[in-house]
Formats: sequence, C-alpha cells, structure tokens
Amino acid sequence: MARYECERCNAVCFTTDPPHLCKDIQKRLIRQEKQRDAVVAILEDHYGYELDGILIINLAEKIIERLNKLNLHQD
Repeated sequence: MARYECERCNAVCFTTDPPHLCKDIQKRLIRQEKQRDAVVAILEDHYGYELDGILIINLAEKIIERLNKLNLHQD
C-alpha cells in the first residue's frame, strides 16, 4: 500500500483512504457552500423558481465572489 504525506499539513494518507483535504481547505469549502446556499435562498425567495437552478447557483457564486473582493468580511 502506498503512503502519501501531505506537504501542507503533514497528514499521512494511504491510497485506500478517501482523497485528502487539508482542514483549512475543507473549512473554506464548507463556508463557501453555506454562503452560496444563503444567496440561493434569497434569489429563490425573490424570483421564485422562474430562474433555472444552475443559473441561480452561478449568480450566487458571482455575488459571493464580488463581495469577497470587497473584503467586507474584514470590517
């Protein structure tokens, strides 16, 4: 069995384990998913289901990206 050690966090993984995600990356992905779900809920409340699901997700991700560029989370 092959042994893999992550260069970022020094976690030791083996090939039979699920793919490794460093804890900080995993937390970031979870946070982004929560942000996207919140924006999708707002868009669905406003537009109903008139918009395609993929379109709503794309809009939500663009809104979050724009807000993150403004560094509002640091205020």
